[in-house]
Amino acid sequence: MAKAFLDEQVRSAFEKLAALKTKVPAQTDQLLAEALEELFIALEELQVSQETLKRQLAQNEPLLQTVLQALPIGVWIANEKGRIIQGNPAGRRIWGDTDKIGMALNGNCKGWWPETGKPVEPDRWAGARAFAGGETTIDEEVEIEGSDGTRKVILNSAVPIYNDRQEISGAVVVNQDVTERMEIQRWTRAHNALLDLFSKKTERKGYLEAAAELIQWWSGCQNVGIRVLDDQGKIPYEAHLGFQESFCEAENWLSLNHDQCVCTRMLQGKPDPQDTPMMTPNGSFRCDNTTEFVAGLSEEEQARFRGVCIKTGYRSVAVIPVRYQNKTLGAIHLADEKEGRVEQKTVEFIEGMTPLIGEALHRFDLEEALKRNLAAQSAINRLLRLSLEEVSLDEFLQGAIEQLVSFPWLGTGTRGCLFLVEENSEVLVLKAQKGFPDSFTTRCARVPFKRCLCGKAILKPHPDFVDCLEDAHELGPGENLTPHAHYLIPIRFKGQALGLINIYQMGEHPVRNQEKEGFIKAIADTVANIIVRKRGEEALRESENQLRLLSSRLLSLHETERKEFALEVHDSLGTSLSAIKFMIEGALQRIRNGSVANTVESLESLIPIIQEAIGEARRIQTDLRPASLDELGILATLAWFCRRFQAEYKNIHIEQEITVREEEIPGPLKTVLFRITQEALSNVAKHSGADFIHLGLGKVGGRIELTIRDNGTGFDQKRLTEREFSKKGVGLPTMKERTESSGGKFTIESAEGKGTLVKASWPV
Repeated sequence: MAKAFLDEQVRSAFEKLAALKTKVPAQTDQLLAEALEELFIALEELQVSQETLKRQLAQNEPLLQTVLQALPIGVWIANEKGRIIQGNPAGRRIWGDTDKIGMALNGNCKGWWPETGKPVEPDRWAGARAFAGGETTIDEEVEIEGSDGTRKVILNSAVPIYNDRQEISGAVVVNQDVTERMEIQRWTRAHNALLDLFSKKTERKGYLEAAAELIQWWSGCQNVGIRVLDDQGKIPYEAHLGFQESFCEAENWLSLNHDQCVCTRMLQGKPDPQDTPMMTPNGSFRCDNTTEFVAGLSEEEQARFRGVCIKTGYRSVAVIPVRYQNKTLGAIHLADEKEGRVEQKTVEFIEGMTPLIGEALHRFDLEEALKRNLAAQSAINRLLRLSLEEVSLDEFLQGAIEQLVSFPWLGTGTRGCLFLVEENSEVLVLKAQKGFPDSFTTRCARVPFKRCLCGKAILKPHPDFVDCLEDAHELGPGENLTPHAHYLIPIRFKGQALGLINIYQMGEHPVRNQEKEGFIKAIADTVANIIVRKRGEEALRESENQLRLLSSRLLSLHETERKEFALEVHDSLGTSLSAIKFMIEGALQRIRNGSVANTVESLESLIPIIQEAIGEARRIQTDLRPASLDELGILATLAWFCRRFQAEYKNIHIEQEITVREEEIPGPLKTVLFRITQEALSNVAKHSGADFIHLGLGKVGGRIELTIRDNGTGFDQKRLTEREFSKKGVGLPTMKERTESSGGKFTIESAEGKGTLVKASWPV
């Protein structure tokens, strides 16, 4: 009965095991479990004497051997002494030899509980428990070490065998190697953990710190750091665990551009020949004993390592690049004072995680860039709104620098100032500042070109970055400051330098950041356009004010001229005509009275009076517009006017220098030339106290140029206010208006005690 039952159970188990070859992996575990269960049932039913067991086993030996040979799992049968009496190839592949199984049954082999990492105590092995207490164990997970030193994860099962006296007379131990499956599960858990981190962490730093904790747990290394490559080629730690701060400070500013070490070469993908024996197929560096590794290098090869890890006492070191779409973003740095802490499988496992970390870094970078762009656009919009308010240019510039330095992305402790180029000079004038002491405002109020940082930067075509201490300044900042850096951004409009923005950032190791520089430049470009617009608006307002003033003056002048003309007509022509009228009336009365002789004499006396009236009329007509201007031209008219002026002002000598021909002067310009000359000479006679005038008219560089220079008292142009300008007479603004309205350019040069030069020119 027992034999028949055993035969049936073993046959059923064999058939199910044979079916494994045709089943998909998802069905394998179920079939194995069912086969083992039937096998265990068969063995448990064999509670017979040892002789019967031996006889029945011998009878079923061929079938049992076939089953054991076919099983993909390790099966071992032990007698009452714990000695192996039967086993299969799969078991030997797992353990490496049969002695290990004997040790397992006796509790003497190496194993660890995966959940805690603690060693399995001798009496806690499944085989030992089966012998000691008759305990049946199914699929107990254990990490073991085989005879070749490799570690594996097995599902360990054990069933005691009883004799007919219900005594334990043996045991069956079953081992299933699930290392690969566990690795897949471990990889999946790690993958999911990183995905979960990315969904929960909203900032890059928090994500990297949490990722470093996971990597530390996965690797078992004491020290873990995640380096991130910046746009200057440096690879600082953005997250680290275990490393001392002094170590991080020494390593934080490692540069791909300037430093030679295994970290830089791994990130560049350019290993040295001495690196390759320590590299994985995926391009990571791992060394289980740095002391031995370095000892085997030549002095020249040792010089290619900075040696900070070795000096710190790290014997196990690994550098695992982090990439995104073939672009290196950073590296994971593992280090431990113990040797053998960066096994190949551990490094390869972390290599499998780096694509996820690279993807996260890329997405965080995109999100941060988007946030910065939105914030930058918001800052620009605030500047544009401020520029539309009723504020002066200086008020706008102060508001602009305050908004700029308060931008969070630039960092705390940021200061800033803004200069404008002084008109017609090579000097920067401080217009706005935020965060600097009063001494800075005094020292840097005016900065000549080529002087100090700002004066040199204004001459450069591109933005400048200066990493310096206080003693690098010639003028400021005037206080004992920690190491810092300056972004010096010229304010330009169509290639013309309008001014400069100086952003001051504090820091032990200031690094040029292209994104920050680009943001400041965008602000500078916006400010440049607003400066041009504000200046245009101010110039327009000034022009409107001058136009209104000029219009008022012209109206006043016209009224004055009309009044003077009326008085002149009244005093000259009016008097003569009144005299003529009275004399004619007297003559007519005498004619009526018959006194003809006296009448003729009185009429003859009218002739000189009439001639004088005609002369006065011609003089008035000439003053209003000389007939010679139309009949003889501007050159003859100017000559006539100078003769007449000298006849009236005998103490003023006029020197004429006419080098242009009449036909070279456009017709409409002739009247303008005469009126400006008329106004200028009138001003000299009334206000300057001069005794010499030089009148020049010529063609210079394709322009008709009129110059009138006197040796009078002159005036200080810089101190001349609009009100004082108006006191100089209506002539100056009138001359300027006449010149510019006819397409010319008008300038006045004067200084106290050095006379005045009036210059007007027109393109021809």
